[in-house]
Amino acid sequence: MILAYVLLIKDPLLMLAAGLFLGFFTGFWSGFGAVLSELFPTKVRSTALGFIFNTGRGINFISPVLVAWLSLHWSWGAALSAYIASALIWLFPETKGIELK
Repeated sequence: MILAYVLLIKDPLLMLAAGLFLGFFTGFWSGFGAVLSELFPTKVRSTALGFIFNTGRGINFISPVLVAWLSLHWSWGAALSAYIASALIWLFPETKGIELK
């Protein structure tokens, strides 16, 4: 990532803007540990977090190819499905104030 900044971006203001943009969206991942750990009891928490995290990594590995294929065949329907799927985050149970098991 640092090489991309140094070699590709020559304007200091553009480099600063790109760094802020990428830093903001990279910070999104920091909340996963806290959110996911509250969903599982203590006995299976470590195993469940590892399984879910690495399953997500595996799915993300094939997602660029899958998105390209879907855009050729389904176009707008695939985009709409992605927006609907991202809205499903609101179906997670609220864990505020619930005692961990």
